[in-house]
Order: sequence, then structure tokens, then C-alpha cells
Amino acid sequence: MFSSDIKTHFLQPSKDIKNNQIEFKIPAGMVLVSPPRLLELGGTAATAGEYPRTAGVMSIVDSIRILDGQTELENIGLVPQLTAFKNMNCTNDKAISEVNPSYGCRIGLSKERDEFIRPTFTVENFELKTAATDVDNARLMCNMGRYSGFFSSGMVSTEKHSHLRIIFKLNKGKYTTVNDWVENTKPVLACDLTDNEETLKKVNSMDSRTYITMEHDRQHLAAIGANSSSRVRMNNFINKTVNRFFIQTEATTGSGDDLLASFSLPDSTVQVYVNNDNLYPDSGVKQAMRTAFLCDAWGDLLADFSLQNYKSPASGAAGDNSNDLGFIDELPLVGLVDYTGGEVMRKVNSLEVQLERKYSSDASGVLDNQAIYLNCFGEVIKSIVYTPSGYSMVYV
Repeated sequence: MFSSDIKTHFLQPSKDIKNNQIEFKIPAGMVLVSPPRLLELGGTAATAGEYPRTAGVMSIVDSIRILDGQTELENIGLVPQLTAFKNMNCTNDKAISEVNPSYGCRIGLSKERDEFIRPTFTVENFELKTAATDVDNARLMCNMGRYSGFFSSGMVSTEKHSHLRIIFKLNKGKYTTVNDWVENTKPVLACDLTDNEETLKKVNSMDSRTYITMEHDRQHLAAIGANSSSRVRMNNFINKTVNRFFIQTEATTGSGDDLLASFSLPDSTVQVYVNNDNLYPDSGVKQAMRTAFLCDAWGDLLADFSLQNYKSPASGAAGDNSNDLGFIDELPLVGLVDYTGGEVMRKVNSLEVQLERKYSSDASGVLDNQAIYLNCFGEVIKSIVYTPSGYSMVYV
């Protein structure tokens, strides 16, 4: 196959944005050479502002479903929270600015100030403007390979998956106030496709496809008394092989980045039980050890510079050492972006999370005992086995 055999198709939605949802259908009888890219999705607001800096325009995408007809191949949920983690799960030790213009977007790493590089996968200034016809409105470029294990696992035959479609579920008010969608540009899906016979024959000869997808479970923890603990089951991972995982602690109040970053629980202890065995040593891990286990599994974690003023619910003024999320006195303290994570690397029969919370030392009073959500994300392995009559899909 030559590069000249690959044609980029810009697909229009099968329907206009309806019920905050857009759907794209990928042409049948061809080979999808690389992951699709979603382009030109954006919103407008009654008052000009910004998208959350942790997730940018992706904060308006609730979930991404990949289906073949009615068969669900992949379902990526809590996309804004996942995006926030992915945007911080990177490093740039050489402090090199790597920003490339494409479709009016800035994709890459942009320099926020001389000594810090802020990861950004969204757009210039994250602008959310008022006029639906404003051509400078911030719009999205999203490579599906960043989210989808199915599309990242290699070339896909749309002859075998002849009714392949992608559904993006959108939101208007969860994390930023969006009144309407940008009307002067319609969202499109860019797909690199080929009908080269040799390539189609080779991809169709595959007898299986195995890929890692990110799934999640979400549990609500009610407000508790002082020095109490909660233990919850993450049942969505039962009978699945889980590789790496991370847990985001989400506030039940606030907006924007307050909900997308994982707020700090400095005096709390977390233990994860996998098949009734302790994942962490002794009774669990506090903040510093949580970050150590997280980075051992996922690699470096950069706190977004803009997080210097983001605080836990009911916390004190920005810069308060007890609960400031990202930075204190403008110094990068990654441990205060308080995710829990690690490696499971086995098939799960039961997965439980225990969180012991205490009163904060914050002068404003109670902090850690407020109601929160625990969002647990885990890499799980799926396999598609092809047969002459079709295919079957199983969790490994």
C-alpha cells in the first residue's frame, strides 16, 4: 500500500446535534488506516469566558461510544475527568514548546512561563465566546487514538465492521456554561481510509483483535463524621482483567476545574482491596505514597500551572498549604494533585476502595468529611474473535 492509496474523508454527522448528541457513520467496505479525528466542535455562551483549563473543549464531551450496528465495541465515560488526568500525565523535561497550528487549534505543549511548560491539547486561550458566528471561537481537534483502544489497536476493516459508528454525548452546563454549539462550523470526523485490495485482504485475514480500553466506576460517598471511613465496591470491574488504574476524587459542588481535577485529601488514608487482598502496604497510603504509587504505574505527572488557585471544597484562601491543589506560592508541588493509582495486573473477582477521612487543619473548618464522588478508571483487556459468520467479543 502506498500513501497515495490513503484518502482522508471528512464525514458529516448522520444527524444534526440533537439531544446533545452527534453520531458519525464510517463508510463500509474499506480499511480505516489510523484513528479518526473529531474536528470543529465548539460552544458559545451568554457571557464570554474560558473552558476549564484541565480539559479544554473536551469538557463538553461526556462520553464516546463506538458501535458496530447495535454491538458496543467500546464505551469511554467521564471523558472530561479522563482528559484532565491525561493532560497532566505527561512531562517535558527539556522545556521545549511544541505547538502546531491545525484547524485553528493549538495541539501540543505550550509555554506558560519560562520555567514551566503547561500541557495543552485544546485551543488558544481556551476561549468561550458569545457570538455563534465568531470564527475565533475555540473549537476542538480530538484524536480518537488518545481515548480508544479499539482504534489504537491497528487498522480496522469496515468490511468486517460494516456498520461502524461513533456517538459523542455532549453536555452544556456541567463543567462550563455553554448555551449553544458553534453554528458557523459543523463538527466533522476525519477518517484516513483506503480501498487497496491487498490491504483489505490482509486486514480481513486477522482472526482476532485484542485491545486495552479504559472503563470506569463511579461511587458517591456521603458526608461523614470526624475520623470516619467509607468502603465501596467497584462492581464494574468484576470478571475483567485490570492493568493500571487511577482514582479521581470529585467534589459534589463547584464547577469547571473544581470537578475535573482530583482534589486533595491531605490527612486521609486510602486502601484498595483486590480479591480481598491489600493492594497497598499496611492499612493504606497517605498523600505522598499515593503519588509515588501513581507515578510508578503511570509515569510523570505535571500539575497544570493554572491549578495554583484550585482548592478542595470549603477550603481557605489560595495558597493555603493544607489544601491548595496544584501550586503553593507558584512552586510546582505535584503531590498536591491528589490522585490514587497503581497496578492491579490480574483478573478481578472483587475490587473495593476504602477511604479513611479526617477533619482538615484548614482554619475554615471541616474539609475532608464532605460528600464526594470516587471515580475509578481502569485499563481492561477486550478481545474480538472473528469467525466466518461474524465475530464474538469477550473480556480477557
